[in-house]
Amino acid sequence: MEYIIPLVLTMFVLSSIIYIVVKITNRGIRQVDGLDLKHRQSTIHNIVRSVLPTNEEIIANIIRQKRRSSRTKQSRQKYNPDQIKVLVVGDKAYWIQNNTFYETDVDDNGEIDQASSKPVDTTNLNDDEINMLMEIVDELGRVEKNDGGSSGN
Repeated sequence: MEYIIPLVLTMFVLSSIIYIVVKITNRGIRQVDGLDLKHRQSTIHNIVRSVLPTNEEIIANIIRQKRRSSRTKQSRQKYNPDQIKVLVVGDKAYWIQNNTFYETDVDDNGEIDQASSKPVDTTNLNDDEINMLMEIVDELGRVEKNDGGSSGN
């Protein structure tokens, strides 16, 4: 019984000291740089706004990236409109350019004579020749697994 009164008095003094220290610490934090640390949406927004980039910075970065030289990606090399796939059958070469099916003669050296190239005329062909041309068109339109010119690694 004689220990209860000093124990209660000690707990009261300690809790009062802790309460005062917490109040002083919170007041000191709130007064630092005039920052009010109440958890309001505007307070959180102001803190985050100072860290994140503004819209002007984001737009400037996008414009800067677009102005850089365009790097050729491997996926874009697969389809290159400047390259034409040519199929050589016997002494004739066939290709499709601008949705037109062309044919020309091939030299003895394997060179294609582009000066004598002409569109294929299918009006006077028989069924076997048309079937052969259809197979050539299918082959020209087919994309092979390793048709992009990569090393295959």
